[in-house]
Amino acid sequence: MNLPPHLAASDITRYAAQVLTTGDEVACSIAPFTGEPLPAVPQSSAADVALAASRGRAAQVGWAAHPVSNGPASPCASASS
Repeated sequence: MNLPPHLAASDITRYAAQVLTTGDEVACSIAPFTGEPLPAVPQSSAADVALAASRGRAAQVGWAAHPVSNGPASPCASASS
């Protein structure tokens, strides 16, 4: 498998580890232009997706309690100065 120059196999492993999944199922694809196999991608079940959405909704409640003015400055704000 040939990865783009900006990606290493360790990057793919790190990204795949961030996918919430309770099973071992993966999806395999072929690069359309080269015909080479792409890294296997973990597949989340419907229950995994529901859990992730529930966690996201719970986290949003906490984030909503913080005014935007307390957040980090926008990178665009200094661009016009």
